[in-house]
Amino acid sequence: MVLAIEVLSPASRRKDAALKRSKYQDSGISHYWIIDPAEPSILALELVEDTYRTVGEAAGDTPLTLDRPFPVTVAPGGSDPLSEHRTDQRIVDNSWGEPRNLTSFGM
Repeated sequence: MVLAIEVLSPASRRKDAALKRSKYQDSGISHYWIIDPAEPSILALELVEDTYRTVGEAAGDTPLTLDRPFPVTVAPGGSDPLSEHRTDQRIVDNSWGEPRNLTSFGM
């Protein structure tokens, strides 16, 4: 797996942020993004020499541009007027040329 995206939830916040991070790292998943809809924010990690290193962070409407594992710009707060009522993060620009959503599926 090239990329794992974790959306933190209040009920499993600690497990999502620590335990899963360790499991993904041990499994060799090269890129791991942690999205916090409560902030809203994103933390992008890349596996370097068997350890996750922070390659980017953003919160609110501040965009984060990443080149790996694929070129993308993410604005955690987005410009969606309903964003405070949703658990998704809006990708404002990507290699597909149109907006996409990263959505929590209750994981």
